[in-house]
Amino acid sequence: MSIDIKLGNCPFCGDPATWCGNESDEPHSCHIIHCGKCDINFDMCAIGQGPTDEDETDPLRPLLDYCAYKFNSYEDDQHRIAELEEVDKISVNYIKLQSDRITELEAWVEKVKSMQEDMTASNALKSI
Repeated sequence: MSIDIKLGNCPFCGDPATWCGNESDEPHSCHIIHCGKCDINFDMCAIGQGPTDEDETDPLRPLLDYCAYKFNSYEDDQHRIAELEEVDKISVNYIKLQSDRITELEAWVEKVKSMQEDMTASNALKSI
């Protein structure tokens, strides 16, 4: 039984992934996705094999659809994670920049206070 649900590429090496049952000498229906280059099996649900007979009302079909969806969405999830990490970097850099500005302003305020104290002391001496 050949599974006709299209899969994306392996998230590790980028080569095409296949259904386990489609690449063996004895075709069968199961939910395991395989990468031949990495020699990795992706068991998206960790449950047993489905029926091996060809049946139009294959009870495994919903599971296969779900496994393909989860496998194919992995790459999209990785892109979203990378985008969020980039936003985090920008946010951290912005916060650091604002922190540096606050430090500069605090130093400027201290300098102004010091100048005011000097002017007050100078005026006090002039009035004597």
